[in-house]
Amino acid sequence: MWTDLPPTARRFLDKYYTNSHALMMFEIRALQWLGLRIPHKYKNHPLYSKLYKVYQYCVIFFMTSFLVSSVGDLYVIRKDIILVGEGLFVVVAIILILCKSLIFFTRFDDVVKMGEDMTVIFITTDAQHDRAKYRHIQDKYTLLESLISGWFHVLSYLLGMAFMFVRSSNNLPLRALYPFNISTTPGHEIAFIYQAIVIFYSLNMIAVMDGLACIYWHQISMHLLIISNELRDIEEYCKKRCDGRCDFKEKMHERLGLIIMRHQHILELSEQLAEWTSPALQAQVFASNFMICLTGFEVALTLGDWAVCSKFVMQMNSSLLQLLLWCFYGENVQTNSLKISDAVSEIPWYRVDGNFAKTIGLILARSQRPVIMKAGILYELNLETFLSVLSSAYSYFTVLNTLREEIY
Repeated sequence: MWTDLPPTARRFLDKYYTNSHALMMFEIRALQWLGLRIPHKYKNHPLYSKLYKVYQYCVIFFMTSFLVSSVGDLYVIRKDIILVGEGLFVVVAIILILCKSLIFFTRFDDVVKMGEDMTVIFITTDAQHDRAKYRHIQDKYTLLESLISGWFHVLSYLLGMAFMFVRSSNNLPLRALYPFNISTTPGHEIAFIYQAIVIFYSLNMIAVMDGLACIYWHQISMHLLIISNELRDIEEYCKKRCDGRCDFKEKMHERLGLIIMRHQHILELSEQLAEWTSPALQAQVFASNFMICLTGFEVALTLGDWAVCSKFVMQMNSSLLQLLLWCFYGENVQTNSLKISDAVSEIPWYRVDGNFAKTIGLILARSQRPVIMKAGILYELNLETFLSVLSSAYSYFTVLNTLREEIY
């Protein structure tokens, strides 16, 4: 995949996009720019630290005031089912962003440390020979991380521009209740600029948070795949390193011990990562379930109005893609963690000794339990969960559609 690219493209991507550490640090700095934590170099600066505090308060004010104004507008339009659907989508999306932002804000130090640990684990792979041998795996995964991270940001700007052009019934990107007249100048312009700031900030925030968490889980998956390959090639590796100069059995024990330590480290990192991503993912699953059902229902109601219907189609597709991406990463992590047990079963343990065989048995027993990306206590994110959410969303849609037909 990587070698098929033109030389110029390979050099460009190798310089800017094949460094997972740089990609993770970019996302972390983006979170700082978005107001989650002041950059360390400005922390003790008398002026910049105060300006950053003001910036954070402005962000909190803009987001909470928009949420309040959207909820207020829901009460005003409560009798219009189409407008209520549009308003509910916005309210649920804002609440989801605020929940994720709160989690990242409170666990920001853990987020930064996770990025550093991910980088160290690959750099400290025990020999340069191994890093070169499995470089193609790193290239493939890093390229995919770059593409998906870039896709998150591009999609956020496209959605933002779509909101700017596909207006609501009040001739603004979104419906909301304001304490001033928005139908005349300058009230309309003020409301438009205010909504544009909130929309682009919110979309960038969710793109950065989801992008960073996805990169972390993808790194976990990559390291699990590398470990499974190392276990599969352990005999070949030890024969080449020994070459008659050392004891083959001793080298096998040493090599297996290093792989086990790295595997345990990866499992510990996956548990730490799950600890602070699980609540965010649970909120994501609940919100996606609700938004897919709601937007599907609104699409059915507005099939005759292209402009309104296209907005709901766009919202539904964005919710589907976001959930699908999370489930794809969950499936990938789970699959690669199970590959370790397959690799262990291929090790020629009978050529070493009894202690080696016992160690192999312990690894095999542990690797039978896959690494799972959890969303709270109710969901395990994989493609099966994605289909389950779609099924439940369709069930809710059917109920809503039946009720609408009975009422109207």
